[in-house]
Amino acid sequence: MSFLLHALGFALVVGGSTLAGQLLAWSSSRRPGELAELGAGLRLLMSQVDYAARPLPEALAELGRSAPGAAGHLFRRVGEEMAAAPDQPLERLWERAVEALGEEGGLGAADLAPLLRLGAALGLSHRQDQLRHLELCARDLGAREALLRGEAERAARMWRSLGFFGGLLLAVVAL
Repeated sequence: MSFLLHALGFALVVGGSTLAGQLLAWSSSRRPGELAELGAGLRLLMSQVDYAARPLPEALAELGRSAPGAAGHLFRRVGEEMAAAPDQPLERLWERAVEALGEEGGLGAADLAPLLRLGAALGLSHRQDQLRHLELCARDLGAREALLRGEAERAARMWRSLGFFGGLLLAVVAL
């Protein structure tokens, strides 16, 4: 009976720490995914502005309903703030929405820097210039995503290994 309790305790400690390592590995891979969603959302916004020739507020409102994940959240928030405070400059509304995205998600200041730079240029010039700024931001986000993807894979392997072997060590020491 004592052997069964030790074996059960051993399995619970190793299993729990392995699960904790898996969760940490998952959270480290979340940032590149959010950047990919933002890049895809910016490309959707580009097509709305370019091909549909929609005004920026209308395009943001439409994409807030249909864009995936982080991009949809960003566009929806900007659209809501534009409706609530139409006299506010778009740059300030965009900045607040990007900051909220950083607080609510897993993105850091370096991840959000291209979006903040984009906010300073949105709505201030003709359509072709807007498209150029959107394309530049999407490329910057894509480069940041590629960099983070490599880092996230290494970090995920580390967390998985650390979770399993840390739990194994803890279980052996506790016996």
